[in-house]
Amino acid sequence: KYPAFVAASPRGLVPAVEHDGFCVNDSQVVCEYLADAYPGTLLPTDVKEKAQIRLFWEHVSSQVIPFFYKLLMNKDDKSRKEAYDRILLGLRGANDMLSASSPSGCFLGPGRYSMADLALGPWWYRFSIV
Repeated sequence: KYPAFVAASPRGLVPAVEHDGFCVNDSQVVCEYLADAYPGTLLPTDVKEKAQIRLFWEHVSSQVIPFFYKLLMNKDDKSRKEAYDRILLGLRGANDMLSASSPSGCFLGPGRYSMADLALGPWWYRFSIV
């Protein structure tokens, strides 16, 4: 149906980005690509702040996202409850990381929107539907 999208993402993954004739189609890879293409935007220039954001991304990728999918896919109540509890645990850990690194508790690192927000934002938004 959408040839430009299929060209950018042959497996149908979103997001998909085409930039200067180059296609990227995995969430984390898209964010890393855009951060590299536009330095100082999604990742700070300080290497310690970058590492902090990448650690946050890894936390969300391993402690929130897999359990969100388990919550959606499991049919029995016990498995769904376990997945739900694990998501909450992951979100508490993410909150702890934010609180420890940001005076406002709103953003990770330098006090502005970054890849950390992109790591958690979509899942936080979707959490209310499950």
